[in-house]
Amino acid sequence: AAALTAITGYDYLRKALPHLVETR
Repeated sequence: AAALTAITGYDYLRKALPHLVETR
């Protein structure tokens, strides 16, 4: 379960970070 949460969080960051960088 912890691993799944980590993967989900990583996927979220991978999608959110590029968007934030693009906005900047």
